[in-house]
Amino acid sequence: MMTLVGMWLVLAICGLFAGTLIHRAAERLPRSEAFTAAWRGVFWQTSGPITTLWPWWQPREWPLVSSFNRWKQTGSVWPPRQLVVEIANACMWVSWAILLIPSDLPFDWNARVLSSPLAFRFPAGTSEGTIGFHLWAAYAFFLVLIEALLLATLIDFDLQIIPDSVTVPAMVVGFIGQTALTTCYLLPIWFQDPILVDGLSFLFPEGAELWLSREPVPRWIAQWPMWHGLAVAIAGFLVGGGVVWFVRIVGHWVLGREAMGFGDVILMAMIGCFVGWQPVLIVFFAAPLAALLVVAVTWLVRAQREIPYGPYLALATIGVLFMWPVVFAATERVFSLGPVFVLITLSLAPMLVLSLILVKFVKRLLGLEDNLMTGEWTSADQLQFFATKDHDYGVGPMQRPTWPGVHSGRGLTQQKQWSRR
Repeated sequence: MMTLVGMWLVLAICGLFAGTLIHRAAERLPRSEAFTAAWRGVFWQTSGPITTLWPWWQPREWPLVSSFNRWKQTGSVWPPRQLVVEIANACMWVSWAILLIPSDLPFDWNARVLSSPLAFRFPAGTSEGTIGFHLWAAYAFFLVLIEALLLATLIDFDLQIIPDSVTVPAMVVGFIGQTALTTCYLLPIWFQDPILVDGLSFLFPEGAELWLSREPVPRWIAQWPMWHGLAVAIAGFLVGGGVVWFVRIVGHWVLGREAMGFGDVILMAMIGCFVGWQPVLIVFFAAPLAALLVVAVTWLVRAQREIPYGPYLALATIGVLFMWPVVFAATERVFSLGPVFVLITLSLAPMLVLSLILVKFVKRLLGLEDNLMTGEWTSADQLQFFATKDHDYGVGPMQRPTWPGVHSGRGLTQQKQWSRR
């Protein structure tokens, strides 16, 4: 028992230090668009002409100590955000270990929170050391996703952008982890109930049944585990980023305004690399439910129409991970439709377009057109404000070269770089 408590204590301390780093990165990463310069600003600090390494090993920079010092300096009644982030992150590290790592020996791979009848299963006789290694590897793998989501949430709340310096490195970890570990997928890339598929085969053209597989799970998954892991990451990347990109394009085409930022597209693609295409679709449909209450309160209190959507994608993802057995039980029947599910999903695309057109038509009939009033603070004003803000002292605007994060927030980074050539 003491060993288990000691493990939780070590993870809590590591979570505190990671929380300090996450909060520091949230403040410094948006200052530069280039990866190396952005992360260099996190671990190095400049005072006049002198650049030194961030002295994280000194007690004054330790978690809780630095937070309470900042709290004392501000004199505020409320604790600083850094303290909340550190404590919340420590709790996250410990709670994720409790859910994922079985407390009893020998380790039971199927007792973890991410287990399901379709998840990877070790054959009988696998050594305890092998199972323990993969358990901790899965813990670290998904912890990278959780930390990236926390960092993206903080920056999105502050600036309403999600820099590529947050999502792209985590995306690389997602691709490498799924391919190398081969045991971290929540669901196989394809599964189906042959009985349901046969019963609904009339939905397909004549002769298509010859191409429909009769296997619940393709046999090549067990024969080529590394290729399957890579396929899971690629499918999650394409579906996660594709659905948000589709909503972004349709929203701009029908409503004449940006429905979702390009940072949300990259964020969902990153999430898909870790969880696969089926869970990322669950995240896509669960995120609006997570945001609904907050949006309603925000609109009633501040009449604010535009909110950062990344935090709610992050909240939905963490909810799916922490409650995966319940989520899987509720959605297994839907995804087991196989090719029929693909047809249903594709049919939702024109329905979305028609519904948005109908909403726009009804609003026009009722005289509720979205006309930007003079003096309204729009997302463009927000980006322009932070483009001229002094991040060292928190005041602005200042006259200085355009902050490159403006182009990133508008999804114009590559276009601007190409136009300079």
